[in-house]
Amino acid sequence: VADMVPWMALLPLLQQQLQCVKAGLFFVNSFVLLMVLGPAMWHQWINVDAANSNFFYSITLLLGVWYTILLTHLLRLTALLDHRLAGKRLELDVDDLDDDVDSCSQEAAVDGSTAAEAVDGKSKDA
Repeated sequence: VADMVPWMALLPLLQQQLQCVKAGLFFVNSFVLLMVLGPAMWHQWINVDAANSNFFYSITLLLGVWYTILLTHLLRLTALLDHRLAGKRLELDVDDLDDDVDSCSQEAAVDGSTAAEAVDGKSKDA
């Protein structure tokens, strides 16, 4: 659990992206589940000797998968928001990618304005 404190301290830097996460409930619930099961499996393996290392190993694998899913989700949102703020449309084959940015661009603030207003302002200035 203490291993995650340094990178969790950096999450406020991604406030705009975190506002756009649609699977927030999944990330929070799975994180809590892994944080409870990790020490519990370690305790069962080391202290009680009622389980073997495979139980603890499976939890660490799931934590790695959780990290990967969260990282790719945040990187995708960052790329989409950067393209939106630059006034460009990011053409991808997956249809639901633009839905994430469309739904959150009204909520995500950039220097006191929404992302859509920032794009409109750039196009008027140019």
